[in-house]
Amino acid sequence: MKYRGNKKVILFICAFIFLLICGGNGKAVSAEPVDGDIEITVEYGFDGRYKIGNNIPIFIEVKNGNKDIEGELQIKFPTTQNQYNIYSQAINLPKESKKNFIIAIPFMDISNEIEVLIEQNNKPLGSTKVRIENGRLLQNQKLVGVLSEDFSSLSYFNNIKIEGNDSNKDVSNSNIIELDTVAVKLTKDNIGENYKALDALDILVIDNFDTSVLSKNQYEAIKEWVESGKVLVVGTGSNYSKTLSLFKDGFINAEIVGTETKRLNSLNEYIDDDSTGTLNGEILNINIKDSEVLLKEGNTPIVSKLNKKDGVIILSGIDLGIEPFIGWSSRDVFISKLISSNMPNVLKEVGSEGRQNNYNLNNILNTVPKEKLPNIRNVSILFVVYIMIIGPLGYFVLKKFNKRDYIWVTVPVMALAFSLFIYVIGSTTRINKPFSNLFSITIMEDKDDIDTKVYSSIISPSKNNLYVEEPEGVDLEFINDPNEYNRNTGLKEENKKLNLKVIYDGNKTYFEFQDMKPFKLNSFNFNKKD
Repeated sequence: MKYRGNKKVILFICAFIFLLICGGNGKAVSAEPVDGDIEITVEYGFDGRYKIGNNIPIFIEVKNGNKDIEGELQIKFPTTQNQYNIYSQAINLPKESKKNFIIAIPFMDISNEIEVLIEQNNKPLGSTKVRIENGRLLQNQKLVGVLSEDFSSLSYFNNIKIEGNDSNKDVSNSNIIELDTVAVKLTKDNIGENYKALDALDILVIDNFDTSVLSKNQYEAIKEWVESGKVLVVGTGSNYSKTLSLFKDGFINAEIVGTETKRLNSLNEYIDDDSTGTLNGEILNINIKDSEVLLKEGNTPIVSKLNKKDGVIILSGIDLGIEPFIGWSSRDVFISKLISSNMPNVLKEVGSEGRQNNYNLNNILNTVPKEKLPNIRNVSILFVVYIMIIGPLGYFVLKKFNKRDYIWVTVPVMALAFSLFIYVIGSTTRINKPFSNLFSITIMEDKDDIDTKVYSSIISPSKNNLYVEEPEGVDLEFINDPNEYNRNTGLKEENKKLNLKVIYDGNKTYFEFQDMKPFKLNSFNFNKKD
C-alpha cells in the first residue's frame, strides 16, 4: 500500500511538471472545431519573445479537413471589460491542406488572453484560446532578428552591449545606460507581409542568406520597418550575391566593384585597440549612393551607413558570419560600437514602452474644429426684426383688428417660426460629419538630429460606423490607450462587443470602428513621415 501511494504522488508530480512545460512556451492546443476537421495551432512572439507596448506577431498554423475554406482568420483581443478588438486577414484554404499565417496585434499588458478563430459567412468554423505570458523582454533589452543560413555563426549578436538613454531621467551624462541584446532566429516563414509583424524587432541582421526567397510583400514589410525607425545590418563579403539579391529596386542604390582581399587595419583604428590581431580577409568593394562611409581601407569602403527616413541601414563589406571576422577577439566590441554610434535615438530610449498616449496629446487631438460662424450683421438684423414683429408691430396690428387677445397665440407661433429660421441659418456652424485632427511634434537638438512624431485622430459627431483606409505612402498605427486596458478581463464575458476591427491585406491596413460613440477619440500615429 505504501508503494502504491508513492507511485500516485510521483505520477501526479510528473503530470504537473508536464503541464507547466507545455503551458509556458506560447503554444495553444488544437482548436475544438465546429465541423470536426479543422485544427488550429498558435505560437506568439519571435522564439516566444515579445515586448510591452509593441506589436507582437501571432503565428497561426491551420490544417484543413474535407471542406474548402474561404473566409476570415481573426484574433479577438480584449481591451476593456465590455469591449474587444479584432485583427484579421482573409483566408483561402483548399480542403486537406495546411497553411501558416502571421497576424500582428498590439500588446499593452503583462498578461492577456486572445482567441484565434476562423469565420466563413459570419459562421465560426473553429477556434482556440491562448494566454500570452512568458517571454516578455525587459525594458533594457533590444530584440535582434538574425536572418542567416547559419544562425549559430551570428549568435554573438546575443548579449551585445549597446549605449542607451533612460527616458525617465533628466537629460544629462547620468542618463546613459547599458542595453543588452537578445538574438532570435528568423526564417522566410516567420517574416510577415505587414511591417507591423516585425515591430517587436529593433535590429535585423541579414548575412549569408538568399534574400530572393522572400516575397514582394515581405520585402515591402522590411523596407517599411526600417523607415519606421529601426536598424538593418547587412553583411556581404564573399556571399554578397545572395544577400543583396533582393535589393534591386533602388532601396539600396549601389555600384558593386567586386571582392578584394585586404588587411583591415581600419577595424582596429575604429575601436582604438591595436593590441588585438589585425584581420586579413575578403571584402566587398561597394559604393552606395547617398551613404556615409563609416570605415574604409585606402579608397575601399568597409562599412557604410544609409539613412532611410527614421531608420538606418548599416552595410558591411565584410561577411559577419565567417572567418576571419567571427574568430576576431574584438568582434563584440566592434559590433557594439558600430550599432551604438549609428542607432536612431528613439531606439536608445528606455522607460517609455507602452506610454504611447498622454492626456496632453488627447486634449490636442480631441479638439473640435471651429466652423464658419454666421454673419453677425445678418443675425443682428434678424433679432431686430424679430423684436419689432413680436413686440410693437404685432401689438398694433392686433389692436387695429381688435384681436389683441390673439397675442397669446401669435407670440408662440412667431417664436417658433424665428427659431426654425435661426436653426436653418446656424446649420453651417454644426459639425455633421466625421472629422480628423493632425498634430506634429518636432524635437530639434541640433541640425543633424531632428525627431518628428506625427499624430492624427478620427472623430465622429454622432454614433456611427467608420471605415478608415490607410492612405497611399502612409503607415497608420492605431494608438491603444493603456489606461483603457484591464489585464484580467479575458474573453469570458458574453456581453463584450466589438470596438475596432483591423484588417491586414498584405502590407496595407484597414480600420473599422463599430458603433463608435459620439466624439469618441480614436488616435493614430504616422510611422512613415516625410
